[in-house]
Amino acid sequence: MSCEDGTSGFFCQCKRGYKQHSDMDLTCVQNDCETVFGDCAGRAECLFVSNAAVPPGVFSCQPCTEYPYNSSVSRCLACVQNSVFFGPEPNLECRPAACVAGPTICSGRGVCLEIGQCACYDPNFDGGRACASCLENHVLIGRKCVFQGCITGGTECAERGFCDGQVCQCFSSRLDSTANCSSCKDPNALIGDFCIECMNRFQIVHGTCIDVSCRKGERFDYLELQCVSLLPKWGTRECGMVVAIVVLVAVAVFQVCAIAVYQLRQRGIPTRRNSILSSRTVSISQRTKSNDFQGLKMDSYYAE
Repeated sequence: MSCEDGTSGFFCQCKRGYKQHSDMDLTCVQNDCETVFGDCAGRAECLFVSNAAVPPGVFSCQPCTEYPYNSSVSRCLACVQNSVFFGPEPNLECRPAACVAGPTICSGRGVCLEIGQCACYDPNFDGGRACASCLENHVLIGRKCVFQGCITGGTECAERGFCDGQVCQCFSSRLDSTANCSSCKDPNALIGDFCIECMNRFQIVHGTCIDVSCRKGERFDYLELQCVSLLPKWGTRECGMVVAIVVLVAVAVFQVCAIAVYQLRQRGIPTRRNSILSSRTVSISQRTKSNDFQGLKMDSYYAE
C-alpha cells in the first residue's frame, strides 16, 4: 500500500493498522504490533517480518523477553497458558497462576520460579499453594509452619526450644526434648528456671537435683551422695583419723610431762611423789624416836 494523499519524502502517512515499511521505502505495510498502549504494549520489540501470504510482509511483536508470561501473539496484551494478570491496571503484567495469591506473589513467603511454582522461604509451607498454607501435618504458629508433633499447648516446643524437622531442640540440655521441652529431665528441677534450679530441700550435685536433707545427727556426704552419721564408725577412715589424733595428743602430753619431771629433778625440787614418800619417812622416824624415848622412861622407872 502506498502512502495516503500521494505524500512523498522520508515519511509516509499510513492508515490505521499500517506502518511505513522503512525510512527509505515509502510503503505502508500491515502493523500487527499496534495497541492503545503503544506497539506491543511496550513489552516487546516490533519488527518487520516477510510474509508471502501478505506481501511484502507485516510488522509483528517479538517474544516478550522481560515479560515471559505475556503472549507476543496477542501483542503482549494477554497471558500465556496457566498465567494470569498481576497488579493493578494498566500494568497488564502476567505471572504464573500458581504463584499469585491475591495482591502478592507467593504470599510474600517465597519466590516464583521459572517453572511456574513458588519456592517458599520456609520449606514447611506449601509451594504448590503459593506459600499461603502449611504442608500436611503442619500448623501455622505466628509466621511459621510447625510440625504437629512439636506442638505443646499451642506453642512450638513449649516456647523453650524450636522444632528441627520433626523433633524439638531445647534451649537447655536440662530440658526433656522427648516431652517437647515442656518438662525437665530431672523430676526434682524447676521448669520455670529452665531446670537450673532445684525444688526445696534439693541441690544440684553433679548436674542432678539431690535431696540433701538429713535427720538429726546426720549430715549429707557429697561423695557418697547419701546421709551419714555425725559419729565416726569403727573401721572407717574417719574413725581411724580420730583414733590417730587421740594417740598423737596422748603421746604429746606424756612427752611434756616427762620433760617437766626431768627438769624438776635436775633443779633438786622434789616431785610430788618423792614429797609424799619423804613425809611418810619423816613420820615413821618420828614415831620410832618417840617409842625409844618411852622405852627409856620405862627402864628408868623399873630401875628405881
